[in-house]
Amino acid sequence: MIEQTNYCSVLVIDDDPIIRHLTRITLETAGHSVNDCPDGTTALETFLATGPDVILLDVMLPGKDGFSVCAEIRALPEGQTIPIVMMTGLDDIESIHKAYGAGATDFITKPLNWQILAYRVNYIFRSSRAFRDLRTSEARLSKAQQLARMGSWEWNPLLDVVQLSEPCRQIMGIDSATQVRDIASLIALAHPLGRPYLRKGLDALMERGRPLSLDCQTATADEEDKRFIHLEAEEHRDASGRITLVSGTIQDITSRKLAEEKIRYLAYYDSLTGLPNRVLFKEHLRRALATSEQHKRQLAIMLLDLDRFKGINDSLGHDAGDLLLQQVADRLRLRVRPYDTVSRDSEEQRDSLIARLGGDEFTILLEGITTPEAAARVARRVIEALEAPFALNGNEVFISCSIGISIYPHDGTDLEILVKNADVAMYCAKDLGCSTFQFYTQEMNSVSLQRLILETHLRKAFEKEEFFLHYQPQIDCVTNRIIGLEALARWNNPELGLVSPGSFIPLAEETGLIIALDRWVLATVCKQLEAWQAAGIPLVRVAVNLSARHFLKANLNKTIQQIRSRGAAARDHLDLEITEGMLMENAEEVVSVLGMLQETGVNISIDDFGTGYSSLSYLTRLPFHTLKIDRSFISQSGDNVESASVVTAIIALAHSLGKEVVAEGVETSTQLQFLKENGCRVIQGYLFSRPLPEDKIRELLREGRIPGAVEPVREHGR
Repeated sequence: MIEQTNYCSVLVIDDDPIIRHLTRITLETAGHSVNDCPDGTTALETFLATGPDVILLDVMLPGKDGFSVCAEIRALPEGQTIPIVMMTGLDDIESIHKAYGAGATDFITKPLNWQILAYRVNYIFRSSRAFRDLRTSEARLSKAQQLARMGSWEWNPLLDVVQLSEPCRQIMGIDSATQVRDIASLIALAHPLGRPYLRKGLDALMERGRPLSLDCQTATADEEDKRFIHLEAEEHRDASGRITLVSGTIQDITSRKLAEEKIRYLAYYDSLTGLPNRVLFKEHLRRALATSEQHKRQLAIMLLDLDRFKGINDSLGHDAGDLLLQQVADRLRLRVRPYDTVSRDSEEQRDSLIARLGGDEFTILLEGITTPEAAARVARRVIEALEAPFALNGNEVFISCSIGISIYPHDGTDLEILVKNADVAMYCAKDLGCSTFQFYTQEMNSVSLQRLILETHLRKAFEKEEFFLHYQPQIDCVTNRIIGLEALARWNNPELGLVSPGSFIPLAEETGLIIALDRWVLATVCKQLEAWQAAGIPLVRVAVNLSARHFLKANLNKTIQQIRSRGAAARDHLDLEITEGMLMENAEEVVSVLGMLQETGVNISIDDFGTGYSSLSYLTRLPFHTLKIDRSFISQSGDNVESASVVTAIIALAHSLGKEVVAEGVETSTQLQFLKENGCRVIQGYLFSRPLPEDKIRELLREGRIPGAVEPVREHGR
């Protein structure tokens, strides 16, 4: 019994019934199925009816001979690849040539060797099937590559030579004039944003043998003609382990990528306005909540509903309603900036997101806000933006909106709860009337109203000239001589009275008005120095605090140049104070700006020193003159060992760097004695003098010294 794992169907065509019978028995015993035919006349019909895998064909047949039958079968599509074995008793070379000429696969001679016949059929069938499978595989591969739009490429890293197949050049959109000779020119074919990833992938391939597999966009002259490719590559090494060749494929995946982009757009964006939809809003909000929890930040959710939208939609039609929603979306994009929070720490600023939840309902997500008032300012801008008329197909219409605001974590830490609370606040706003907003909690509504009133007055304070300066002396505690002053802004409003610096300075920071306030203080100090000089009053250095926003964003050097052009009094006696926290958050930028400022001759002081985490390497590079010890350490130096140690360390550091050191907030004789004993001579605080108006300071400057310590009167603020 022949061990058989591959069975086939055999057609035996022979006029000898004994041959047909013995062949049937032999092959069926081996597990094959057999059909037979006695002549050449019916052979073709039998072949088409049975569809065999192998044909055993006698040469000498009644009617048509075997050569003719073989040729006819080969002429049919079904017979082009089937193995045909000719059986002949003729043992001459001419018959063999004629058999192969007719299309025979092989031949066997009679009498047949029955013991090996089944093995012969097995071998022929396996060979035929392997050949057929190979051709099928090649055809499929060719078709797959054609459908997949794939090409091949090679790189010889030893010679740095790149070769691209013609399909590969077509995929990349490279014309015949474009030369791609080395790996650098191949990388240059990728979009600039994708080149670093391609370089990184090639490095990993060369250094660690990690196969390259990545998607990237090609560099095209027309951004609208986007083209995406997928690259595959692997290395080939010689006997010594050197990489001698990198070979791979490049496949055009543009259609897939564009389809993915379209699917993503349909899944995450509103088709009418182009804004993110409810799904994307919730995904973004989940990430924002996780980030806010990690960094202990606040965020605001604002739900916005259009007032009177239904009436416009019903009276002017859905087309006009759709146009109105599109114009609302455009105005929201203009009024809600990508970074819509304002804080002293630029690292706290985060993205905002505008989305359309459906119908006439929109939402705005503000991340990284420092106070709820930041959300209130955005709400007021949105309300103002929607108050202007809308032009809808020749009709001018007016709408308003109601906004509800919830704050994380004050109003909840869960996504659904925050959205629900914002929705509750929005309906409360609707109940109050058009063009208004409400926080979820009444407490925040009250605070928002108070801050709105304060901000309104603050914006008008400049034109109404409501600001004035007080000056606090800096004293040499050994001689009691006045060696400097700090200029402090004060605000007297006719309706609010004297407003605490602790209230209006943070508000000025948040609204951006601090830049105008800083410039006003600088200009006023320069004028005052000139006036004192004209009056013959001895001049001392006057310190002015500068906001981080002004220092880094508002072209401070140009401002200083303009102010100092007034005269030598300002040029020689101006001292600019920056905080240590701002210095360390923006160290590289500050080093650069301070270098430019040093050329103008102004003194630089580092304020609130000890509260940040200064790098000594930066301190040695900075062109500053004075370190000011933060008042919090001075106030605790008498009864807190750690604070006392910080103070002595700062004094020692300043002396080692050759800098002056000033102690702020000195209020008791004990603090004064401690500072004297540790080598700090320059003192600023209520023990010697509170901040004084110009006429009082003028008298002290004429005298040149402070008579002695006074009882402290606490008045905190900038």
